[in-house]
Amino acid sequence: MGRKIKTLVYPITAIALAVSSGCSVDFYARRLVKYSTTKGKSSLWWLGSADKLIAKGKISSHHRIGTTDGTKIDVWVIQAEGDCETQGPPRGTVLILHGIIDSKARFFSMGQQMARMGYNVVMLDHRAHGRSEGTYTTFGAKEKYDARDVIDSLLKNGEIAEPIYVFGQSMGAAIAVQYAAIDPRCRAVMAVAPYTDMRAAARRFVPFMTAEKFEQAIIRSGELADFNPDEASTILAAEQLKAPLLVVHGRIDAIVPHSHGVAVYNAANVRKKLVTFPLLGHVSMVLGRQTWFAKQADKHFRSVADANNSPVVQ
Repeated sequence: MGRKIKTLVYPITAIALAVSSGCSVDFYARRLVKYSTTKGKSSLWWLGSADKLIAKGKISSHHRIGTTDGTKIDVWVIQAEGDCETQGPPRGTVLILHGIIDSKARFFSMGQQMARMGYNVVMLDHRAHGRSEGTYTTFGAKEKYDARDVIDSLLKNGEIAEPIYVFGQSMGAAIAVQYAAIDPRCRAVMAVAPYTDMRAAARRFVPFMTAEKFEQAIIRSGELADFNPDEASTILAAEQLKAPLLVVHGRIDAIVPHSHGVAVYNAANVRKKLVTFPLLGHVSMVLGRQTWFAKQADKHFRSVADANNSPVVQ
């Protein structure tokens, strides 16, 4: 646990030291969009190669899917084991999105559980994470389109089927909401500890930086990574959502404050639910809760499917 917290806090400490030492805006901007991939890659190494996971029956297939800008995204698919209640066709497809400096290995156990519940499961490494290509993180501005490109490709080759559901945690939660807002095939979202937007998330790392210098750094980070920081907004995406939303957040989250989750929840004009854990933070929210996440996601997704299949009363 100590190592995980140290890895998570490192980017914050590095940025704080950069500001306190008088480093340039460019120095700070670069660190805002470029993170170490060591943690995510280490977790993938422990799980083993895709070929070994396929041989063991842990995943069904492995893909390197090109996005619109040519970045190769590393993807695992786990085929549904059949609806455990009816032995019928899959309930749909669940896209699982990890947080910053992590990889698809983070929610591997959850993915396997959801496959046993009757869902096809898609797990990917975000650009500049895990085994995917890319240098910079864009906080959802590009990642939401990456997710859509992956779903497009897998639907086209017949490996997965609609409806599409999405689960994400931390940065993955923000991307999940942003993705759902641009893909009408997505029928429900579960977001664990989402941030409101790039600026609000980054501002907590440098509370003493002047507003002018902070904005310069944000703009410069967009130039470096070739994206518009304004497009990395979970709030704006929540306002555009058509899919029902479940937000889960810890009250004492010091990385992404609880107020962010509340703001995302309030911005959505869809059927929605907010679950708050009074004594959990950003890291403790994840530890040992993959089974709970899977059960809550299944409950949320089933409720949406049931509502969509209900007859209309004239």
